[in-house]
This record gives sequence, structure tokens and C-alpha cells, in this order.
Amino acid sequence: PNLKPSPPITLPTRTDPSVFDILKRPTQEVTPVKVDLDDTYLGYERWLPTPPKVEKPRSVFNAATLAYIGDCIYELYARRHFLYPPLSIEEYNDRVTSVVRCEAQDALLQELLNDSFLSNTERDVLRWGKNINSAKTRTKKRAGAAVYNRASSLETL
Repeated sequence: PNLKPSPPITLPTRTDPSVFDILKRPTQEVTPVKVDLDDTYLGYERWLPTPPKVEKPRSVFNAATLAYIGDCIYELYARRHFLYPPLSIEEYNDRVTSVVRCEAQDALLQELLNDSFLSNTERDVLRWGKNINSAKTRTKKRAGAAVYNRASSLETL
């Protein structure tokens, strides 16, 4: 029998993004922010995460679920923000905890409301998220139910 060798198979090249491409930070110019040294200022630059693109109506979502996810996202942004310069784990934890506590979230929310930064739609989401019932009694005892509910509303947003 006369067998001919089959032609070599060429595989398509992969164009998947590298881990570096996935994890790299977007480059944005930092503009100086006027800072009033009050009790809400922690000595670090202020930051605001970019909002996600949500195309479903709000009625599809549960406010408590959004607050739960919002809490995770908020803490992730805080951890990312304080990652540089390199510090000890304890210092990272102290800095992150200082901005993710319900008291700090309430202070940020009050600042956003006082500056008329939020749209009417965003204020409506805040009202919706403020009415979440939670069993976190220790946090509520430490900060008070009103502060905790306002922080939950920010997490919902």
C-alpha cells in the first residue's frame, strides 16, 4: 500500500488576554482634590469606584442581595486602593477597615448627599436600600441602627 503522510495540522493561535492584561489597572490621571481636614479624612487620597453597567430593571433585584454584593465590591476597591505602597498586613487591614466600617460609609454618604453629587435615581436606590432588615446586632449596637441602615443603602447603590 502506498500511504501518503497527512499534511501538518496548524492550530489557530490563541488571542486570550494574559493575566497581566486582566489585572492591570486602568490608567487615569489623578486630579488634585481639595481636602478639608475633618473627622472623615483619613490622610489618604479619596476615591470613588466606577459604577457597573446594569441593564436590568431594579425590580428584578433584591435590595439585601445588592447590599451584600455592594459590600464586597466596596471592600475590594478599598483593598485595591491601599495596596501600594507595600505595608504590613496589619496596616493594610487597619486602613481598609477604617473606610469600610459602617461609620465611614455613612460619613461618605452624607458627603455625597450634601454635595448634591447623586442623581434622583441614585437617591431613590438609597431610600430602597435603607429599608433592609439585617441580623447584625453587634454592628447595630456599636454604630446605631440609623448609621447601619444608611451604610447599607450606600452598599445597595
